[in-house]
Parts: sequence; structure tokens; C-alpha cells
Amino acid sequence: MISQIQTDQAIVITFHTDLNFETCRSLEKTIKDLSKAIESAQRVVLNLSEVEFIDSTGISLLIKWLYPYKDKNLSAEGVSENIVTLFEICKMDQFLKIA
Repeated sequence: MISQIQTDQAIVITFHTDLNFETCRSLEKTIKDLSKAIESAQRVVLNLSEVEFIDSTGISLLIKWLYPYKDKNLSAEGVSENIVTLFEICKMDQFLKIA
């Protein structure tokens, strides 16, 4: 459901599923395991090109996970227009660059 590619300066995390109530519980452990890799990375990219839907549980999961790293170079790529709007409403665009 999540894959990662890590280089010396960046980590690219690709989500292969929607982020909703049904999937978030199973994603939590994987996300916690990725936290150590994020700490050492200079740049973190979330590839959301396969994500069609995010509900409030998914937003909560992303905020809890990413907000502590707000001083890192965080970005999201492949984001649909609906999810961009959702991120803006939730003010995630204040710490997550949306490309």
C-alpha cells in the first residue's frame, strides 16, 4: 500500500491506496516505520498520483505524521484537484508544498 525510494538527499513515498477510515489503520505501522527515514532525509516527497480519495481519517493521519517535520522540505506530487482543495481547506499547504 506504500512504497518508498530513498536517495542520499530525498525520500519518495508513494501511496498505492486511498487514505480513508478503512485503510489508515493498516497504514499507521508502515508510516511510523518511515519516520526514521524522514528524519535523515533532506527532502520528502509524497507521491499521491494513485490516491483518488482522502477522508478526515486520512487527513488526520497525514497531519499527525508530517507536521513534526514541517521544517523539512516536504512536498506532495501527483495530487488531484479535489485533494489539493482539501489540503488547502485543512491548511496543509502551509507546511506541505503541493506540486
